Amino acid sequence: MKIKLYQIIIVLFALFTVTYFFIKMLVYETKEDVYKILAETEYLMIDGDWKENIDTRYDYDEDGDRSSMTVLKFSNGNWVNDYKVIYLYDETKTIIGELYKTWKNNQWTDSLKIENFNKNSETGYISYDLRTGKLMPLEKLSIKLDTINKRKEEIKYIYENFDWKLIELTTTILNIELNPLEKTVKKLIDNALQYTNMSKYQYNELGLETSEEIYQWKDSNWVKFERFLNKYDTSNVQLTRLWQKWNSKDWVNGWICYYDYDDRLNLTTLVYNIWRDNSWFPDERYRYTYNNEDIGTAHYIDKWKETKWVDSLKNIYTFGKFTIKKKNK
Repeated sequence: MKIKLYQIIIVLFALFTVTYFFIKMLVYETKEDVYKILAETEYLMIDGDWKENIDTRYDYDEDGDRSSMTVLKFSNGNWVNDYKVIYLYDETKTIIGELYKTWKNNQWTDSLKIENFNKNSETGYISYDLRTGKLMPLEKLSIKLDTINKRKEEIKYIYENFDWKLIELTTTILNIELNPLEKTVKKLIDNALQYTNMSKYQYNELGLETSEEIYQWKDSNWVKFERFLNKYDTSNVQLTRLWQKWNSKDWVNGWICYYDYDDRLNLTTLVYNIWRDNSWFPDERYRYTYNNEDIGTAHYIDKWKETKWVDSLKNIYTFGKFTIKKKNK
């Protein structure tokens, strides 16, 4: 039997169609269930009762990426819109910016836009003021990372007289893991870039930061100012963070934070003690709760009053289960 050309074409087209939809199903139609935070509600303790204060609500697209965040304030018994953030993505679902809107005269009005950029070895963002209805440049941050010479530069600009004006330069020397070893900051003062502060970092053998020592530029010299010291247990889980200030002769305690965890290493408590009269006194406590999937459900802030902890603020998280499209790689 002689096969005609059009029959071959039909068979090839059919094979192509089946293959196309099979690949598309593999790449795009795989589903997965995920938990996403829908809202974060903040309450303040006032006169012995929890009072609603701020509600932050989140929306997501079909891929599970956050599409917007809306912040509301509680006023006269009702939740009132305050501002909204729209997250902008490119065709690869890489976030490329944010659009801020404010609630005015019972409608959303564009107020600010942030555009991220990534070209060659330079990343950063440009912000624009939209309140006049026009795209007016405000600020620019440029980050240049040199992984070969282990160096990073962060340059801040403001838009002034129709041009970008450099106002701050941060230069960081990196270690082999690209963690900062030394960071110096210059700011525009009296129309000239001048040193303002410097930080030096140290790490343990696993690359965890053990100290950050901060200096200020005075009389053409670096002068000690403050430092942070971190301690870890034998499993390299952080136990404490200590803040001290330099009094021109010695390091003086300021505050110390103690970390506590549950048996699944979820952070459950942060307790801040302040140094006063050569002794440590409780000051502030942060508590965190989780569900069975180790997802945070709430956090609380307590203040120390006289002899006990007193409720101050709480944030309650609301989660929802989503079935999203999972793109195989």
